[in-house]
Amino acid sequence: MNPRTTGIAFLFAAALFAFVYFYEIRGGVGRQQAEAAARRLFPAVEAEDVEWIALTTSDGISARAERRDDAWELTEPWVFPGDEFAFDGMASALAQLSSEAIFDSPQPPEVYGLDADEREVRFGAGGEEFSLRTGDKTPVGADSYVSVGGSDAVYTVQTARINALRRGSDDLRDKRILHFDTASIEGLTATWPGGGVVLVRGDDDWRLTEPLEGPADATTVDALLSNLAYLRASGFVDDPPSDREAGLAQPDFEVDLAVRSVTEGVEPRHLRLSVGRSRDGKSRLVRAERPSLYRIAAERIADFPRDVVRYRLRQLADFAVTDATRLEIVFQPAADRPESLEPVTIMATRGEAGWTSSPERFKAGAIATLVSELSRLRADDIVAESAGPDELGALQLAPAAAVYRVYGAAPGGEAASEVKLAEVAIGAVRGDAGVLARTEGRETVFEFDYALAEHIPVSLAAFLNRFVSEESDAAEPEETAAADPDAPLAASDESP
Repeated sequence: MNPRTTGIAFLFAAALFAFVYFYEIRGGVGRQQAEAAARRLFPAVEAEDVEWIALTTSDGISARAERRDDAWELTEPWVFPGDEFAFDGMASALAQLSSEAIFDSPQPPEVYGLDADEREVRFGAGGEEFSLRTGDKTPVGADSYVSVGGSDAVYTVQTARINALRRGSDDLRDKRILHFDTASIEGLTATWPGGGVVLVRGDDDWRLTEPLEGPADATTVDALLSNLAYLRASGFVDDPPSDREAGLAQPDFEVDLAVRSVTEGVEPRHLRLSVGRSRDGKSRLVRAERPSLYRIAAERIADFPRDVVRYRLRQLADFAVTDATRLEIVFQPAADRPESLEPVTIMATRGEAGWTSSPERFKAGAIATLVSELSRLRADDIVAESAGPDELGALQLAPAAAVYRVYGAAPGGEAASEVKLAEVAIGAVRGDAGVLARTEGRETVFEFDYALAEHIPVSLAAFLNRFVSEESDAAEPEETAAADPDAPLAASDESP
């Protein structure tokens, strides 16, 4: 093939490619978009243009909602926040609705199920009013009949496209009971039969001011605020009964939230909520900011702490596991041993190969699990605000049955420099109920779950019986081993 022929062939191929690309591909997309626009029933309307919607709900309620400040507000039959998902879905469905087929000379409306006034949806956009009436499903396929106000034509549209317009009255209402950002709450008052708390948010954390002063449990407070922010109604009562009938004469839980103002110097606004007593065992009525009452499941009361202890700081230790480099455990001899016996100290350090301990070798993985449990150790109850020497002795906290000290590298310091990350003293075991404990710097006597004794040795006997590696040298019986406090318990070795 000569060069001239090759050039002509190349130009022809390039022209063909350009035709295919611009006409068939890009042009095809444009034609499809133009065809889709031509089939839209309301071509001049975009979803964000819809200003109001009026319809009859599936349960026969005539409702109207208006868009105000980018939010939907029901104006009929109640003044109530509208469900944004529901009304945004309606606006989008109306704006994007397109026909699958058109009957220019249709039969009477009743043939298509288009004679029912309650199936009409009216809406406004750009200062104009539009209407759509939905009818029956087509005999074949997944379409339904619709008609547009001002036209005699009947259209078929995909049934799935108009499902958003078929809503019950409860579906149109915002089911959120309280509207707030958890970070904006600067104060909280909670009350329940027989008790209550007052908390304020400080610069760093929450503090209790009533019924006593002290640090609050941030985990409990944050969980409560989150549960309140995400609390949703399962139904509404628009003609509330008396407080006695509603279970609100003596609510099971009440909360007052102080919401920080965005304007400096302006007092915080308050949000209040009351949870009534369950009358049927299935649901509770809730009073908030609206005249209507909200209905929630009866078991949701469990989301609201009703015990002062739960609001109090019960964290015995709180550090990052990866920060721990050294662990010191001091066990007191058993109570029935001679007082001359010295405490037994076990040291563990973390290196590149893992944890090593001396003079006893832990079971594989036991030290890592122990440090992990210590890092987030949290009490379930508070036994006493403080205790005298004799009381502490009776509780096996003076001296403590076991003391755990966790050390780690000082932040920003040399690797050899250490700081104490936690110190926890463990006392008596109260049956299967719990284990008594104290933490450094606090006089409070706490109790944590006995189940944690599975991972945290609460005494020397517990350590020797359940935490010593079977691969180490056989440990002597407790009585013989304790008789010589200067003798090592077993050989040192590494533990993964």
